[in-house]
Amino acid sequence: MKHNPSTQQSTQKPNSFFNGKNPFVRYPNKASARGAPVQVPHGLASRDQASPSFPGGDSVQAPRVPASRDQASLSSAQRDTTAHSPKPMPAVQAHASPSSPRATVNQDGILKFLLDMKYARKSQLLKRFGDNDQTRSEIGQLLRAGFIKSKDRDLTARSLLIPTLEGYKHLQTGAKGMLLAEPVKRIFDPMVRHDLILGDIRLRFEELNFIKKWNSEEMLKVVPGFAKLMRDLPDAMCERNDGNSYFLELEISPKNRKVYEDRVEEYKAILEMDEIKAQGINGVIFLCTDPKVLETLKSVTPKNTKAFSVLPITRYLKDFILEEVGV
Repeated sequence: MKHNPSTQQSTQKPNSFFNGKNPFVRYPNKASARGAPVQVPHGLASRDQASPSFPGGDSVQAPRVPASRDQASLSSAQRDTTAHSPKPMPAVQAHASPSSPRATVNQDGILKFLLDMKYARKSQLLKRFGDNDQTRSEIGQLLRAGFIKSKDRDLTARSLLIPTLEGYKHLQTGAKGMLLAEPVKRIFDPMVRHDLILGDIRLRFEELNFIKKWNSEEMLKVVPGFAKLMRDLPDAMCERNDGNSYFLELEISPKNRKVYEDRVEEYKAILEMDEIKAQGINGVIFLCTDPKVLETLKSVTPKNTKAFSVLPITRYLKDFILEEVGV
């Protein structure tokens, strides 16, 4: 939950979200490609869970990490070709740019991920697309083509990589009919830490096969139904393997108690809407980095319900890259 002044009206005109079909492209499960057995729990978490688990109460064992990321990682085309609606959306296709060498499918996947998440560190891209020379080379090619940018002349693991308007147009050309998040026009420094932690959450949830699809706030902005429905869009909307979805809010700094009370009341009303129920959205999860925020949210969310979960972020990211973002 946050106030993001970068929110703007989208120039895209996709089908309305509330037409009984979800226009987003579905991502196949990474774990299935790795051959790792993963138990998928059902239902949202109770507030008093003690053992690390995906929201739903059932413990989930992380899949085995394969010896080679190259062999295990899915290509961008594999992630983006399964449609969520009955009529499949076309996948992002590689095509030649007048100002750059021919783009690869994996480069397009990197571009789409950056658009979805607004930006990411180089280390996050390597975690998702493979920590190898090929991925590093493709990042370099995207930089030289002007499809992404960074303020760092010499890239490090912590370098922030940002998609450009040229990169967005490149994907638009090869992905007609598919929704694409639009590039941010300005980066707000107070939001960077929040957004990078959110990227880590997505990477961990995908690694553990907790979700089949992640719709970021930037993606929700281009869906007119959502933009009109909510005063502040959630940080993400995640779909689980059983088809149920939930809103995700990341809290990294304390706010006035009244802010949390108002947000919870808003979610209560939203979750009762027929349009939301028709999309299988049946709850909201608050992930907190601050123990005080955790306790405040627990005190204002309804008790004895599976619709609201308040969890410490260390449940999922304790061994991830928290030292990089300063949690």
